[in-house]
Amino acid sequence: MLKFITAFMIIVGIAGYAVQPEPPSISYAVNISKGETLWDVCDRVSGGRENLQELVWRTAKENNIKDPGTLQPGQEIVVKVREIQNVRTEYTSR
Repeated sequence: MLKFITAFMIIVGIAGYAVQPEPPSISYAVNISKGETLWDVCDRVSGGRENLQELVWRTAKENNIKDPGTLQPGQEIVVKVREIQNVRTEYTSR
């Protein structure tokens, strides 16, 4: 029984380290323009700083978009991009 409890505690401890919280995100409300695709909107909002395929999938899921081809001009969707972490700025000393 002691071995079981010890093993259980180790597994729970390891699982706790493996689960990471979602990084902070910034939400942008975007109006779809004529001819724009979900990929276009996500690329424009992310500025190339995020995995585009993952962002498109996540945006479709969060906005309940079953078929991205059904986006209409004027439709508003919310695109959540991850906040940039550890931005490094360079300082020069004089």
